[in-house]
Amino acid sequence: MILYSSNDINFPYDACERLYNENKEYLLPLDITFDKLIECLKGNFWAVCDDDNNLMGCLYFETRFNNKWFISGFSVRGVTVHVAPAIHILIEHYGKKKVYSETPHRHAKIALLRAGFKKIKYNIYKWEA
Repeated sequence: MILYSSNDINFPYDACERLYNENKEYLLPLDITFDKLIECLKGNFWAVCDDDNNLMGCLYFETRFNNKWFISGFSVRGVTVHVAPAIHILIEHYGKKKVYSETPHRHAKIALLRAGFKKIKYNIYKWEA
């Protein structure tokens, strides 16, 4: 697995933008362009690629609800084997003790559970060190 920050010169911008546009209608609540998303996240946007450098998904971190750290993302289908470890690696990278996520999507829930998150409310998940 290879992780690229949106600040990285090798960041697969076009592939991420294409995947974003394919998944935009499913993102909570996100109605902005890909350029604006990257700009707003200031380096907290990551591309998850397999060992052959094929894009598997994108993960991003944002603060919400009283400065709680949330992870969100989108991916191609059937890639939780790549996304779940990436979630954990990025949490360690940022040194966070608590991270939350909100999703109604089954495949995202599976990735979160594989990464060690626990369901705490309807569609809300939490990871703690």
